[in-house]
Amino acid sequence: FKPSADNMSVTIEIYRVRPLTNYTINLFVMEKEGVLKHTHTADFRTVGTGVEQFDFGPLVEVEGTPMAPLLNYALHLDGFRGVVVNDVEGYVVWYLNSSVTDASAHLEAVEKS
Repeated sequence: FKPSADNMSVTIEIYRVRPLTNYTINLFVMEKEGVLKHTHTADFRTVGTGVEQFDFGPLVEVEGTPMAPLLNYALHLDGFRGVVVNDVEGYVVWYLNSSVTDASAHLEAVEKS
């Protein structure tokens, strides 16, 4: 949360959002004494990633009870070679597309056997 110099607008950075998803933000601004000073609601829709497998639902099916809120791994798809991070429901919430034309470049994935 970063208020602007004139205190009339703010910038809020939000992480771990899903692509092509509608969100509502409810903002409550409190004074030091705990008194509610201002409320605001904003709706927004996230943009797509351009990778069809990421944009239209979960990429993976998560079974059991996740022990961590995120799972990251290397992934190779047609048109995508990089690292993705899924939330506990299997949706991509972060990715790095490192597709390159150099044949010697590669990513290594660690697998548990």
